[in-house]
Amino acid sequence: MGIGGWLTWTAAVRIIKDRHESRDEPFTLLDGNRMAAQHEIFETMPFLNQTSPKVFSNGTHEGVWMGQPDCNYCFEDNPSYALHRTDRHIINVILQGLGHDDATDEELYCNLYLTDEEKQWPHTALGLLATMADDIQGIVCIEPNSKTNYTHNRVYPLVNWQKVVDALSEENILCIQVGQGPAILENVIDYTSKTTFRQAVALIEASDAFLASESGLVHAVSHKGHSFVPISSYNTPELVCYPQNHNFIIGKHAPCGEKQYCVACNKEMFNHDPKEISDAVIRHIKAIDREEDSNQSGA
Repeated sequence: MGIGGWLTWTAAVRIIKDRHESRDEPFTLLDGNRMAAQHEIFETMPFLNQTSPKVFSNGTHEGVWMGQPDCNYCFEDNPSYALHRTDRHIINVILQGLGHDDATDEELYCNLYLTDEEKQWPHTALGLLATMADDIQGIVCIEPNSKTNYTHNRVYPLVNWQKVVDALSEENILCIQVGQGPAILENVIDYTSKTTFRQAVALIEASDAFLASESGLVHAVSHKGHSFVPISSYNTPELVCYPQNHNFIIGKHAPCGEKQYCVACNKEMFNHDPKEISDAVIRHIKAIDREEDSNQSGA
């Protein structure tokens, strides 16, 4: 399970905790070995206890096991193909498996709960970047490199992402590339491999918008509702889309489920007009500017 999968579990237990305010003890999420899962994403979540879990006599930990079959969103999962659920969001699959009602749209998000210190440093960095260019209209983060270790069929082509960045640059919108390489787009400030996951989240949260295919970072910042996400046919929108995000449903034959290269999935993504994304981002940033002008005039 990747970071995105872990984050959906944190969202599920947060929802359960919020619905049962009488529960004082935090949850412990257990990995495949039934031990407390360890990762930087868990560090500041107030409803989790990953550092001092209760221990059973056999040495395993007490908690919520993330390997529960009833919480699996795959009916079938093998090296070449995965048959996914199509009826509800991943978080709701987990909630259902744990015996709880589906989340409302307002509950359906992930959050890293960054500290005040973590939230502060990107503002300094972004402020410095903004002074490097004249008349900056907005700042967006982009993660164009999709992981393909699980499937090749969620990738939005780099050539299309480049067209998005070029269109934004023409509108004096500064683009910062985050995540990992290897490809670095033109007309971007390169932050690839220069941050931890939490720092990347802080940078994205401080920006005006985030552009990426489905990824751990998209899950992590979903509470902000400022992500622009192209969705292929590999999964159905019902399974992976957060309602507050700007989702571009490009795939026409979902759910594909093929882990090897699917010609149809990749052709759909390649043939998509990236102007749909760039225009939406520009409208989003102009709306932010109008809202700021309105707030200033009303002050």
